[in-house]
Amino acid sequence: VDPASVATRDLDYSVLFDPSLVISAGALSGSLILLIDPTTDNEDEGRETITLTGSSASVTGGSAHVTLADAGSTTPPEETPIAFAAGTSVDAQEFTAGAAIAAMELPAAAGGMGDVTYSVSELPAGLSFDAATRTLSGIPDEATDGAVDVLYTATDGSGATATLTFSIAVNAPLTFGDLLSQFLGAGKVVPTASADGATIREFVVGQPVEAVVLPAARGGTAPLTYSLSPALPAGLSFDAATRTIAGTPQAAGSPVYTYTVTDATGARVEMLLQTRPAAFALTSNYPNPFNPATTIQYALPQAADVQLTVYNVVGQVVRTLVAEHQSAGRYLVTWDATDDSGHRLSSGIYFYRLQAGGEFHAIKKMLLFK
Repeated sequence: VDPASVATRDLDYSVLFDPSLVISAGALSGSLILLIDPTTDNEDEGRETITLTGSSASVTGGSAHVTLADAGSTTPPEETPIAFAAGTSVDAQEFTAGAAIAAMELPAAAGGMGDVTYSVSELPAGLSFDAATRTLSGIPDEATDGAVDVLYTATDGSGATATLTFSIAVNAPLTFGDLLSQFLGAGKVVPTASADGATIREFVVGQPVEAVVLPAARGGTAPLTYSLSPALPAGLSFDAATRTIAGTPQAAGSPVYTYTVTDATGARVEMLLQTRPAAFALTSNYPNPFNPATTIQYALPQAADVQLTVYNVVGQVVRTLVAEHQSAGRYLVTWDATDDSGHRLSSGIYFYRLQAGGEFHAIKKMLLFK
Protein backbone atom coordinates (compact mmCIF):
# COMPACT_ATOMS: atom_id res chain seq x y z
CA VAL A 1 0.00 0.00 0.00
CA ASP A 2 1.46 3.31 -1.07
CA PRO A 3 -0.25 6.25 0.74
CA ALA A 4 1.55 8.68 -1.58
CA SER A 5 0.02 7.34 -4.78
CA VAL A 6 -2.25 9.75 -6.58
CA ALA A 7 -3.39 8.03 -9.80
CA THR A 8 -6.83 6.48 -10.15
CA ARG A 9 -7.54 2.81 -10.99
CA ASP A 10 -6.39 1.70 -14.40
CA LEU A 11 -9.15 0.14 -16.52
CA ASP A 12 -7.03 -2.96 -17.04
CA TYR A 13 -7.79 -4.12 -13.48
CA SER A 14 -10.90 -5.30 -11.74
CA VAL A 15 -11.33 -5.18 -7.98
CA LEU A 16 -13.33 -7.71 -5.97
CA PHE A 17 -14.25 -7.38 -2.30
CA ASP A 18 -14.79 -10.76 -0.61
CA PRO A 19 -16.05 -10.95 2.05
CA SER A 20 -17.49 -7.67 3.32
CA LEU A 21 -15.58 -5.92 6.06
CA VAL A 22 -16.81 -7.02 9.49
CA ILE A 23 -15.75 -5.50 12.82
CA SER A 24 -16.80 -7.69 15.71
CA ALA A 25 -18.61 -6.22 18.71
CA GLY A 26 -16.11 -4.69 21.11
CA ALA A 27 -13.30 -4.84 18.55
CA LEU A 28 -11.38 -1.75 17.41
CA SER A 29 -10.61 -3.00 13.92
CA GLY A 30 -11.46 -5.62 11.36
CA SER A 31 -9.94 -7.12 8.25
CA LEU A 32 -10.94 -7.46 4.63
CA ILE A 33 -9.68 -9.86 2.02
CA LEU A 34 -9.02 -7.91 -1.15
CA LEU A 35 -8.50 -9.72 -4.43
CA ILE A 36 -7.05 -7.65 -7.27
CA ASP A 37 -7.33 -9.49 -10.57
CA PRO A 38 -5.23 -7.92 -13.36
CA THR A 39 -6.69 -8.34 -16.82
CA THR A 40 -4.30 -10.02 -19.24
CA ASP A 41 -3.71 -7.68 -22.15
CA ASN A 42 -0.26 -8.97 -23.14
CA GLU A 43 1.17 -5.50 -22.68
CA ASP A 44 4.16 -4.65 -20.50
CA GLU A 45 2.65 -1.71 -18.63
CA GLY A 46 5.02 -1.36 -15.72
CA ARG A 47 3.78 -0.13 -12.39
CA GLU A 48 0.05 0.69 -12.06
CA THR A 49 -1.82 2.47 -9.27
CA ILE A 50 -5.46 2.16 -8.20
CA THR A 51 -7.44 4.03 -5.57
CA LEU A 52 -9.88 2.29 -3.24
CA THR A 53 -12.50 4.39 -1.45
CA GLY A 54 -14.39 2.76 1.41
CA SER A 55 -17.99 3.63 2.33
CA SER A 56 -21.10 2.14 3.88
CA ALA A 57 -24.59 3.26 4.83
CA SER A 58 -23.39 4.70 8.12
CA VAL A 59 -19.67 5.24 7.68
CA THR A 60 -17.66 6.91 4.94
CA GLY A 61 -13.98 6.13 5.01
CA GLY A 62 -10.95 7.70 3.41
CA SER A 63 -8.99 6.44 0.44
CA ALA A 64 -6.33 3.75 0.29
CA HIS A 65 -3.80 3.69 -2.53
CA VAL A 66 -2.48 0.39 -3.90
CA THR A 67 0.42 0.17 -6.33
CA LEU A 68 0.68 -2.85 -8.63
CA ALA A 69 3.89 -3.92 -10.33
CA ASP A 70 4.41 -6.21 -13.32
CA ALA A 71 5.33 -9.80 -12.52
CA GLY A 72 8.97 -10.08 -11.54
CA SER A 73 9.29 -6.52 -10.35
CA THR A 74 10.73 -6.41 -6.86
CA THR A 75 11.46 -2.69 -6.55
CA PRO A 76 9.19 -1.20 -3.85
CA PRO A 77 7.36 2.00 -4.79
CA GLU A 78 8.92 5.23 -3.65
CA GLU A 79 6.91 7.47 -1.32
CA THR A 80 5.90 10.72 -3.04
CA PRO A 81 6.30 13.73 -0.74
CA ILE A 82 3.54 16.31 -0.59
CA ALA A 83 4.21 19.07 -3.13
CA PHE A 84 2.62 21.53 -5.50
CA ALA A 85 3.05 20.70 -9.17
CA ALA A 86 6.21 22.03 -10.76
CA GLY A 87 5.79 25.60 -11.89
CA THR A 88 2.70 26.20 -9.74
CA SER A 89 2.47 29.73 -8.37
CA VAL A 90 -0.11 32.28 -7.27
CA ASP A 91 0.02 35.66 -8.95
CA ALA A 92 0.38 38.80 -6.89
CA GLN A 93 -3.09 40.16 -6.14
CA GLU A 94 -4.39 43.74 -6.06
CA PHE A 95 -7.76 44.56 -4.53
CA THR A 96 -9.65 47.77 -3.80
CA ALA A 97 -10.76 48.64 -0.27
CA GLY A 98 -14.53 48.49 0.08
CA ALA A 99 -15.07 46.38 -3.07
CA ALA A 100 -15.89 42.65 -2.90
CA ILE A 101 -13.23 40.44 -4.48
CA ALA A 102 -14.04 37.66 -6.92
CA ALA A 103 -13.79 34.27 -5.16
CA MET A 104 -10.23 33.06 -5.70
CA GLU A 105 -9.46 29.31 -5.54
CA LEU A 106 -5.87 28.47 -4.57
CA PRO A 107 -4.12 25.41 -6.13
CA ALA A 108 -4.21 21.92 -4.60
CA ALA A 109 -1.10 19.96 -3.58
CA ALA A 110 -0.43 16.33 -4.46
CA GLY A 111 1.31 13.39 -2.77
CA GLY A 112 1.93 13.08 0.93
CA MET A 113 0.33 10.72 3.44
CA GLY A 114 -3.32 10.79 4.43
CA ASP A 115 -5.65 13.73 4.13
CA VAL A 116 -4.25 17.14 3.15
CA THR A 117 -5.30 20.31 4.94
CA TYR A 118 -4.72 23.91 3.81
CA SER A 119 -4.08 27.17 5.63
CA VAL A 120 -2.90 30.72 4.97
CA SER A 121 -1.04 33.22 7.10
CA GLU A 122 -2.78 36.41 8.25
CA LEU A 123 -4.82 38.11 5.55
CA PRO A 124 -5.70 41.81 5.17
CA ALA A 125 -8.75 42.73 7.27
CA GLY A 126 -12.03 41.79 5.64
CA LEU A 127 -10.69 38.80 3.69
CA SER A 128 -11.19 35.17 4.70
CA PHE A 129 -9.94 31.74 3.59
CA ASP A 130 -12.16 28.63 3.34
CA ALA A 131 -9.81 25.67 3.85
CA ALA A 132 -12.35 23.13 2.57
CA THR A 133 -12.62 24.82 -0.83
CA ARG A 134 -9.19 26.53 -0.78
CA THR A 135 -10.98 29.80 -1.58
CA LEU A 136 -10.22 33.43 -0.71
CA SER A 137 -13.18 35.83 -0.55
CA GLY A 138 -14.49 38.90 1.24
CA ILE A 139 -14.42 42.70 1.14
CA PRO A 140 -11.10 44.34 2.13
CA ASP A 141 -11.71 46.84 4.91
CA GLU A 142 -8.89 49.29 4.27
CA ALA A 143 -5.79 49.91 2.21
CA THR A 144 -2.56 48.13 3.14
CA ASP A 145 0.81 49.80 3.46
CA GLY A 146 2.24 48.23 0.33
CA ALA A 147 1.94 44.54 -0.52
CA VAL A 148 1.41 41.95 2.23
CA ASP A 149 3.12 38.55 1.81
CA VAL A 150 0.80 35.58 2.35
CA LEU A 151 2.12 32.06 3.09
CA TYR A 152 -0.12 29.32 1.70
CA THR A 153 0.54 25.92 3.29
CA ALA A 154 -0.58 22.36 2.47
CA THR A 155 -0.07 19.83 5.31
CA ASP A 156 -0.44 16.04 4.98
CA GLY A 157 -1.37 13.46 7.62
CA SER A 158 2.23 13.01 8.71
CA GLY A 159 2.76 16.75 9.25
CA ALA A 160 4.85 17.23 6.11
CA THR A 161 4.18 20.54 4.35
CA ALA A 162 4.41 22.25 0.99
CA THR A 163 4.17 26.03 0.68
CA LEU A 164 3.58 28.81 -1.82
CA THR A 165 4.05 32.51 -1.19
CA PHE A 166 2.16 35.31 -2.90
CA SER A 167 1.36 38.92 -2.14
CA ILE A 168 -1.84 40.89 -1.65
CA ALA A 169 -2.00 44.67 -1.96
CA VAL A 170 -5.22 46.49 -1.00
CA ASN A 171 -5.44 49.88 -2.66
CA ALA A 172 -7.27 52.92 -1.29
CA PRO A 173 -11.00 53.17 -2.11
CA LEU A 174 -11.87 54.51 -5.54
CA THR A 175 -13.02 58.11 -5.17
CA PHE A 176 -13.08 61.54 -6.74
CA GLY A 177 -11.70 62.88 -3.46
CA ASP A 178 -12.62 66.45 -2.57
CA LEU A 179 -13.62 67.28 -6.15
CA LEU A 180 -17.26 66.82 -5.26
CA SER A 181 -17.14 69.57 -2.68
CA GLN A 182 -14.67 71.72 -4.61
CA PHE A 183 -16.45 71.75 -7.95
CA LEU A 184 -19.90 70.27 -7.49
CA GLY A 185 -21.73 72.52 -5.09
CA ALA A 186 -25.37 73.42 -5.45
CA GLY A 187 -24.72 74.45 -9.06
CA LYS A 188 -23.14 71.14 -10.14
CA VAL A 189 -20.82 72.64 -12.74
CA VAL A 190 -18.36 70.75 -14.91
CA PRO A 191 -14.77 71.15 -13.68
CA THR A 192 -11.70 71.32 -15.92
CA ALA A 193 -8.05 70.69 -15.21
CA SER A 194 -7.30 74.41 -15.04
CA ALA A 195 -5.95 75.75 -11.78
CA ASP A 196 -8.77 78.25 -11.37
CA GLY A 197 -11.49 75.65 -11.77
CA ALA A 198 -12.96 77.23 -14.91
CA THR A 199 -16.21 75.76 -16.19
CA ILE A 200 -17.75 75.20 -19.61
CA ARG A 201 -21.04 76.58 -20.82
CA GLU A 202 -23.73 74.34 -22.19
CA PHE A 203 -23.15 72.85 -25.61
CA VAL A 204 -24.43 75.29 -28.24
CA VAL A 205 -25.05 73.99 -31.76
CA GLY A 206 -22.27 75.11 -34.09
CA GLN A 207 -20.10 76.57 -31.33
CA PRO A 208 -16.75 74.73 -30.94
CA VAL A 209 -16.03 73.28 -27.52
CA GLU A 210 -12.41 73.61 -26.51
CA ALA A 211 -10.86 70.53 -24.94
CA VAL A 212 -12.45 70.08 -21.51
CA VAL A 213 -10.56 67.68 -19.23
CA LEU A 214 -12.70 65.93 -16.63
CA PRO A 215 -11.10 65.11 -13.26
CA ALA A 216 -9.15 61.92 -12.58
CA ALA A 217 -10.25 59.59 -9.80
CA ARG A 218 -8.03 58.61 -6.90
CA GLY A 219 -7.28 55.22 -5.38
CA GLY A 220 -8.61 52.01 -6.85
CA THR A 221 -6.73 49.34 -8.76
CA ALA A 222 -5.24 50.19 -12.15
CA PRO A 223 -6.20 50.39 -14.91
CA LEU A 224 -9.05 52.86 -14.42
CA THR A 225 -11.69 53.20 -17.12
CA TYR A 226 -13.72 56.39 -17.61
CA SER A 227 -17.10 56.77 -19.31
CA LEU A 228 -19.72 59.46 -19.83
CA SER A 229 -23.47 58.98 -20.26
CA PRO A 230 -25.76 59.73 -21.94
CA ALA A 231 -23.94 59.98 -25.26
CA LEU A 232 -22.71 63.45 -26.20
CA PRO A 233 -24.52 65.23 -29.03
CA ALA A 234 -23.33 64.58 -32.59
CA GLY A 235 -20.11 66.44 -33.31
CA LEU A 236 -18.75 66.09 -29.77
CA SER A 237 -16.61 63.23 -28.53
CA PHE A 238 -15.28 61.99 -25.21
CA ASP A 239 -11.75 60.57 -25.19
CA ALA A 240 -11.69 58.15 -22.23
CA ALA A 241 -7.89 57.86 -22.31
CA THR A 242 -7.41 61.60 -21.76
CA ARG A 243 -10.82 62.24 -20.11
CA THR A 244 -11.41 65.02 -22.66
CA ILE A 245 -14.56 66.42 -24.30
CA ALA A 246 -13.97 68.23 -27.61
CA GLY A 247 -15.58 69.03 -30.95
CA THR A 248 -18.38 71.13 -32.38
CA PRO A 249 -21.92 70.04 -31.39
CA GLN A 250 -24.38 69.57 -34.23
CA ALA A 251 -27.35 69.16 -31.88
CA ALA A 252 -28.33 70.21 -28.38
CA GLY A 253 -26.99 68.04 -25.59
CA SER A 254 -28.23 66.85 -22.22
CA PRO A 255 -27.82 69.34 -19.38
CA VAL A 256 -26.82 66.53 -17.01
CA TYR A 257 -24.24 63.76 -17.52
CA THR A 258 -23.06 60.88 -15.36
CA TYR A 259 -19.29 60.57 -15.27
CA THR A 260 -18.22 57.07 -14.17
CA VAL A 261 -14.86 55.50 -13.34
CA THR A 262 -14.40 51.73 -12.99
CA ASP A 263 -11.22 50.06 -11.76
CA ALA A 264 -9.72 46.64 -12.57
CA THR A 265 -11.62 44.96 -9.70
CA GLY A 266 -14.99 46.29 -10.84
CA ALA A 267 -15.21 48.97 -8.14
CA ARG A 268 -16.85 52.14 -9.48
CA VAL A 269 -17.80 55.65 -8.47
CA GLU A 270 -19.96 58.20 -10.25
CA MET A 271 -20.02 61.98 -10.44
CA LEU A 272 -23.05 63.96 -11.58
CA LEU A 273 -22.00 66.68 -14.01
CA GLN A 274 -24.24 69.53 -15.09
CA THR A 275 -23.21 71.82 -17.90
CA ARG A 276 -23.05 75.49 -17.12
CA PRO A 277 -25.99 77.44 -18.65
CA ALA A 278 -25.19 79.87 -21.44
CA ALA A 279 -27.47 82.58 -20.00
CA PHE A 280 -29.75 83.49 -17.10
CA ALA A 281 -33.20 81.99 -17.55
CA LEU A 282 -36.51 81.57 -15.73
CA THR A 283 -38.81 78.92 -17.19
CA SER A 284 -42.56 78.50 -16.86
CA ASN A 285 -43.63 76.55 -13.82
CA TYR A 286 -45.08 73.07 -14.20
CA PRO A 287 -47.74 72.00 -13.86
CA ASN A 288 -49.70 75.17 -14.50
CA PRO A 289 -52.50 75.44 -13.41
CA PHE A 290 -51.47 73.45 -10.34
CA ASN A 291 -52.73 71.92 -7.11
CA PRO A 292 -51.30 71.30 -4.59
CA ALA A 293 -47.71 72.12 -5.72
CA THR A 294 -45.72 73.32 -8.71
CA THR A 295 -42.05 73.39 -9.75
CA ILE A 296 -40.07 76.43 -10.85
CA GLN A 297 -36.81 76.05 -12.77
CA TYR A 298 -34.13 78.67 -13.40
CA ALA A 299 -30.55 78.83 -14.69
CA LEU A 300 -27.49 80.82 -13.66
CA PRO A 301 -24.50 81.12 -16.03
CA GLN A 302 -22.40 82.45 -13.16
CA ALA A 303 -22.54 82.70 -9.38
CA ALA A 304 -24.96 85.35 -8.15
CA ASP A 305 -27.10 86.57 -5.25
CA VAL A 306 -30.50 85.03 -6.00
CA GLN A 307 -33.99 85.97 -4.89
CA LEU A 308 -37.02 83.97 -6.01
CA THR A 309 -40.25 85.50 -4.70
CA VAL A 310 -43.97 84.78 -5.09
CA TYR A 311 -46.50 87.68 -5.20
CA ASN A 312 -50.27 87.86 -5.18
CA VAL A 313 -52.27 89.87 -7.71
CA VAL A 314 -52.00 93.10 -5.68
CA GLY A 315 -48.20 92.86 -5.55
CA GLN A 316 -47.80 91.64 -1.97
CA VAL A 317 -45.00 89.17 -1.21
CA VAL A 318 -46.60 85.91 -0.06
CA ARG A 319 -43.59 83.60 -0.13
CA THR A 320 -39.82 83.95 -0.48
CA LEU A 321 -38.57 80.72 -1.99
CA VAL A 322 -34.85 81.54 -2.39
CA ALA A 323 -32.70 84.26 -0.88
CA GLU A 324 -29.04 83.26 -1.02
CA HIS A 325 -25.84 83.32 -3.03
CA GLN A 326 -25.75 80.41 -5.48
CA SER A 327 -23.18 78.88 -7.82
CA ALA A 328 -23.70 78.68 -11.58
CA GLY A 329 -26.04 75.90 -12.61
CA ARG A 330 -29.66 74.87 -13.03
CA TYR A 331 -32.05 74.84 -10.10
CA LEU A 332 -35.46 73.38 -9.33
CA VAL A 333 -37.66 74.83 -6.59
CA THR A 334 -41.01 73.38 -5.52
CA TRP A 335 -43.74 75.64 -4.11
CA ASP A 336 -46.55 74.03 -2.10
CA ALA A 337 -48.95 77.01 -2.30
CA THR A 338 -48.26 78.16 1.27
CA ASP A 339 -47.16 81.58 2.47
CA ASP A 340 -44.13 82.37 4.63
CA SER A 341 -46.17 81.48 7.72
CA GLY A 342 -47.05 78.05 6.36
CA HIS A 343 -50.72 78.87 5.69
CA ARG A 344 -52.39 77.48 2.58
CA LEU A 345 -53.27 80.14 0.02
CA SER A 346 -56.56 80.43 -1.83
CA SER A 347 -57.11 79.78 -5.53
CA GLY A 348 -56.11 82.51 -7.90
CA ILE A 349 -53.36 84.04 -10.01
CA TYR A 350 -49.87 84.46 -8.53
CA PHE A 351 -46.62 85.78 -9.93
CA TYR A 352 -43.07 84.61 -9.31
CA ARG A 353 -40.03 86.82 -9.84
CA LEU A 354 -36.37 85.85 -10.18
CA GLN A 355 -33.66 88.40 -9.53
CA ALA A 356 -30.04 87.28 -9.97
CA GLY A 357 -27.41 89.81 -8.97
CA GLY A 358 -27.79 93.11 -10.76
CA GLU A 359 -27.87 91.53 -14.19
CA PHE A 360 -31.13 89.68 -14.50
CA HIS A 361 -34.74 89.67 -13.42
CA ALA A 362 -37.83 88.02 -14.86
CA ILE A 363 -41.47 87.56 -13.85
CA LYS A 364 -43.91 84.80 -14.81
CA LYS A 365 -47.53 84.03 -13.98
CA MET A 366 -49.08 80.89 -12.49
CA LEU A 367 -52.57 79.75 -11.53
CA LEU A 368 -53.44 77.95 -8.29
CA PHE A 369 -56.66 76.02 -8.86
CA LYS A 370 -58.49 74.12 -6.10
